[in-house]
Amino acid sequence: MATKLFVLLASGDRDVALEVGLFYPLTVAKEKWMDEVKVIIFGPSEKL
Repeated sequence: MATKLFVLLASGDRDVALEVGLFYPLTVAKEKWMDEVKVIIFGPSEKL
């Protein structure tokens, strides 16, 4: 069974965007904790 992580980043808060929205998925992908990692940047976070 494949494991997948899907992160929908919609917060306009820079700290949330970096720590949760980007660093966590990056770590998951680098450490190969899951087979597939996708990040969707949506709404206010697009302006960061």
